[in-house]
Amino acid sequence: MKIILAAAAFALSASPALGHEGDLNRDGCHTGPEGYHCHGAGAKVESFLIVAVAAAGVMYYVHEREKRRESCRLHTNSSEALQEYDDNGNCRISCKEARRHGIAPVVKDHPAYRWMRDRNQDGLVCE
Repeated sequence: MKIILAAAAFALSASPALGHEGDLNRDGCHTGPEGYHCHGAGAKVESFLIVAVAAAGVMYYVHEREKRRESCRLHTNSSEALQEYDDNGNCRISCKEARRHGIAPVVKDHPAYRWMRDRNQDGLVCE
């Protein structure tokens, strides 16, 4: 995440450093001391940096998703409750899945409870 933020900060600060003072429009042009003119290369570099930052964000998201999936695989192999009740393989047991398996409402003592969300923390899920 820090890499993405650093790349974004660089992308946002890069355009003035590529030419001289003055804001560029979306085509890389502006009015300056020399009159209205364009910085085509600057606009292309800025666009490239924005694309690079977006790609880095996608790569980070995919990496984190894969880490969660691998963690889920490890838990699934060690948890009989996940193997039995987690129909969609997301490392969570939903109320829909619990009802489908006939275990709802699920109490705190049940092995499936650990993999469910008890929003009100009362020790009972899917009440």
